[in-house]
Amino acid sequence: MNNREEIEGLYPDSKMLFADGFDGAILGVDTNPWTKEADEGDNSKERVVYSVRNIMIILMDQGMEYEKAREHFDYNIKGGYVGVHTPIFVEDEELSEELVRTNVEEAWNEIEELDTNFNELHDFDLINLRETIHARIKRALSLLAKYVPDTIGEK
Repeated sequence: MNNREEIEGLYPDSKMLFADGFDGAILGVDTNPWTKEADEGDNSKERVVYSVRNIMIILMDQGMEYEKAREHFDYNIKGGYVGVHTPIFVEDEELSEELVRTNVEEAWNEIEELDTNFNELHDFDLINLRETIHARIKRALSLLAKYVPDTIGEK
């Protein structure tokens, strides 16, 4: 069971809205009414609370560079007001150097694992492998350049 399923079980009559694809970024539920509409005639006052930091990680894991992920989040996710039950997005913390290094290390380990299995691949798999490696390297370099600029020489 994930956070979303647990929340839906705890609040079966709620009208709260979820940001699809970001269940891993759920922090909890806000149960405080915050508008007049939530107090008058709408007994469901709950809203799902999301971690912006974790949403950014999910988007980058899908292959987006940080800047594109942030733009996508700001415009398409945070900017999508759909009424009083719109989720809350908490700017919980910036991506830390430690988190960046962890993501880079994970990407590097995946690349090494792919390289180990390289000889067992077919032509179609080689194309997918190349694309996967390219996306991982771009993400790793993007994270390093943004958050740990002294680890990459001047371009």
